[in-house]
Amino acid sequence: MESKRKRFIKHLKHFTLFARLAFENFKKNDPLRLAASTAFFATFALPAIIVVLLQLFGMFFNRREFGQNILEKLSENLGTVSADEIRSILRNIYAMSETWYITVLGFIFLLFVSTTLFIIIRNTINQLWSIRVKEHPGFKFHIKQRAKSLGIISLGGLLLFIVFLLEGIRIYLEKEFGYLPILGNFLNELIFLTVATTWFSIAFRFIADGRPYWRISFLGSTFTAILFTVGKIILKAVLINSNINEIYGTSGAILLVMLYIFYSSFIFYYGACFIQTMSEELKLPIKTTRMAYKFRLEEIKGLAP
Repeated sequence: MESKRKRFIKHLKHFTLFARLAFENFKKNDPLRLAASTAFFATFALPAIIVVLLQLFGMFFNRREFGQNILEKLSENLGTVSADEIRSILRNIYAMSETWYITVLGFIFLLFVSTTLFIIIRNTINQLWSIRVKEHPGFKFHIKQRAKSLGIISLGGLLLFIVFLLEGIRIYLEKEFGYLPILGNFLNELIFLTVATTWFSIAFRFIADGRPYWRISFLGSTFTAILFTVGKIILKAVLINSNINEIYGTSGAILLVMLYIFYSSFIFYYGACFIQTMSEELKLPIKTTRMAYKFRLEEIKGLAP
């Protein structure tokens, strides 16, 4: 029992050390700017991502029902006003699809916008991990990056479908066996935590031009998902119940979306720093891909003004 306690204290000390060192590294990279720029672009990319998911998964599932479930999820986390604003944007996008060639060109444009968001995220993680892509990587490299981004978006859609399926099973069991509402809420958050950990693990492993060890990626993703889940609960209670719409009017709905994505980006990038810190401290370095290399910034002293 004593040895288990000592091991637990030792692991806890290591964890707090990793968290502190990761935050120090995070502060050096101007995290507010990184999260704010991601939130700004993601606000425009979010409807595009939803349309891409609806087009891709509409070939296998009921498109209307799948889209309705996505909007319900957004309503739970962002409030009905913000979800209605996104719904209105989606309707405007689909209203433009009058002919087949406009539909095709529009989908290609939305595909470009949605994958560009993940290119921005990839570049940010590369910065946090001190990784750069070699000059003139070639057209094939950029196509691969777009395809990889689309794969991560598709994975997110698949995990969303699994969430909807599990929540449907939970609601059925709750009605059938009369589970307490608090237990249902706990199961909801547990499902979300599991899905978020899975998506973060794969994103941290493949989205950037560095490859952390799977074990490091999973541990860092679990920590990130816990922070994300706790923050989601707090933001849901604070932002949705606030009177921000009364202050900013109709723009308050979009502002709520930006604030939510800003926090999500902030936590995600901190998780990336946490993974880098773990990799360095445990002597399991992040390996770069073939078209990338590691760099180091050094302060040059003694130069005259």
